[in-house]
Amino acid sequence: MKTPIYLVPDDYMADPSAHVFNGKLYIYPSHDWESGIPENDNGDHFNMKDYHVFSTDDVESGKLTDHGVILDVKSIPWSGVSCGFGCCRENGSIICISH
Repeated sequence: MKTPIYLVPDDYMADPSAHVFNGKLYIYPSHDWESGIPENDNGDHFNMKDYHVFSTDDVESGKLTDHGVILDVKSIPWSGVSCGFGCCRENGSIICISH
């Protein structure tokens, strides 16, 4: 049995979307912060504040480049909470969508 490799061992990243652009793997996870609310069926305990982008040329090594926050939920005042994120490439630009 292989030993698991945690790509982001010191933080909780969830709901990733992954794409390969120009031979490099890009991962777009939501960043779930500790809310202090006990886990429940309503999802009140989730505290997705922002989204990061990570990239790697070598998945086997587990070494990622953290490109930092690419979207802060505060910049979308009507959203309240955001749980999913996806990106695509169109005419040379990378377009990201939160839902």
